[in-house]
Amino acid sequence: MLNKSKQQIPHLDGKSFSSMSKLRLLKISNVDLSEDLIYLPNELRFLKWDGYPSNSLPLTFQAQKLFELNLCHSKIKYLWKGMKTFEKLKNIKLSYSHNLIETPDFTGVPNLETLNLEGCSRLRELHKSVGFLQRLFMLNLKGYKNLESFPSNFGGLKYCLRTLNLEDCSKLDKLPQNLGALECLKELNANGTSIRQVPTSIVKLTNLEKLSFRDCRDQPSQTLMSFLWSYMLPQSRNESSKCLRLPSLAGLHSLKSLVLSGCNLSEETLPNDLDSLASLEQLDLSRNNFVNLPESINRLPKLEILCLRECERLRSLPELPGAVYFVGIEHCSSLEVISWSTLKKLCTSRNIVLLHLFNCFKLVENQDRENSLAVMLLKLHLRELSFKSVGFHIFLPGSEIPAAFKHWTEGSQIKFGLSPDWYTDEFMGIAVCAVVPELRELYESHGCRITCYIYIASIVMNYAITIPGNVHSDHLWLGYFSIQDIMIATHYSDPNDWRCIHVDVQLFLYAHDQKILPAKRCGIRMFYESELENFEEPAGSNIFQQHVDFCHIPAPMGTCTPICESNSLCSRAPSKNEMYIYYEWP
Repeated sequence: MLNKSKQQIPHLDGKSFSSMSKLRLLKISNVDLSEDLIYLPNELRFLKWDGYPSNSLPLTFQAQKLFELNLCHSKIKYLWKGMKTFEKLKNIKLSYSHNLIETPDFTGVPNLETLNLEGCSRLRELHKSVGFLQRLFMLNLKGYKNLESFPSNFGGLKYCLRTLNLEDCSKLDKLPQNLGALECLKELNANGTSIRQVPTSIVKLTNLEKLSFRDCRDQPSQTLMSFLWSYMLPQSRNESSKCLRLPSLAGLHSLKSLVLSGCNLSEETLPNDLDSLASLEQLDLSRNNFVNLPESINRLPKLEILCLRECERLRSLPELPGAVYFVGIEHCSSLEVISWSTLKKLCTSRNIVLLHLFNCFKLVENQDRENSLAVMLLKLHLRELSFKSVGFHIFLPGSEIPAAFKHWTEGSQIKFGLSPDWYTDEFMGIAVCAVVPELRELYESHGCRITCYIYIASIVMNYAITIPGNVHSDHLWLGYFSIQDIMIATHYSDPNDWRCIHVDVQLFLYAHDQKILPAKRCGIRMFYESELENFEEPAGSNIFQQHVDFCHIPAPMGTCTPICESNSLCSRAPSKNEMYIYYEWP
């Protein structure tokens, strides 16, 4: 094993391994050659050479027992010419070998299981022998920018191929017509391709579990004629011609995740039989042209997560299937109406509740300090949910602390004194809220992290939530921390001994090397069960100009655990009495 830093790159010559004929494992990185490599031991079982510096493998290399070949980030142009036999070779990884221009004849590699060509941007040709690899279960062609078509015998992988990654194959404008022959396929990623028409044979992929066509739309043409033609067409026809066209999906009985974000879709261009996807759990329709959601979505029995991020024309969110616990509507700037039943489902989920209403201005334009949607939803959450330790966090436009928070102050810190008899069996938890300032120019493309420190009973509880960029005004954050979480953090200390709660809310800006900014104002509120007895739900079935988001799937709620190493989020290292909970979504 040879691994040196870039400051200490060792140099070898082409015969450096000539005296190592019995070598079985070779792992090298950051090693340069003074000449082309002439010899590698034929007894090798494992070869990993990160940054392999030669144009090809040595002509004499014929390792019959080699089972893994890993030459990532290499300068290789081709592996070998003609046919070579590597009967035991199972894994080939050539990712980000930017000089690779062709793949070899794989006829002599009959047991190959994985082929990773990710980032091989200059690759011109995928050898037709790939279609005969009857044990190949993973083919990664991500970033293969010159791929325009597949070998005609691609259907030969029907009994083995499980994962096909075509992401960012930008010239690929169609899938094989015999795609349906790949009966073992479980995952198909065609993100960022030029595919506009999905073959009807896709309905035969009965084992498919994940299907993604993110940002599959007509690539902008640079010709004058195409520009004039698009200008002359009516806008509706022009947009429709550029969208992804999907056939019936009725046969995809195993499909659990479907991503169609950024495909220029509308209600009319989604398949009419979307509700036939009986196993679908996650549906991403972000950055499309929906004004209203297709009714078929309400008939997806297992749907749990629905993402509609940046659907800027979306005006209403109707009732959703009973299993839905998370909806992403971040940056839905036209959203005006949300079904009350949908809100109720989201707020009473047994998962951590994260409601993100970034830039949903029309939902909250009639709110004020006395009529706070955030407080109403928190009370609903506390009243309906018997499992009271589930966390609750909501972001929405706003620059004022709700009137329900009697204790608030300008700035990022507040101290709240406790009377000797403050604690009763009805105590449920602590709610904290803060006004986050507009930071568009500072973190628009990078985002930031809001971190709340709660000091209580000589313990620091550290809670952090990531905020995406592109937030266009002051926003209100409201977080709820249950008595169960607090008791765990304070090592089950007696609440009657608590005398003061100190809250500090800070923002950490990713774009400025963790620069720290304070919140504009913050508040604190204790919640008791008796306060919820007279809570009344809004009249009617919809919430007008009031409310919800995700657009990234949330991680499950964390549990309080001691921190053993320094916290990169903080301006100081946590003490031995500090507890940390971190909420984020992938």
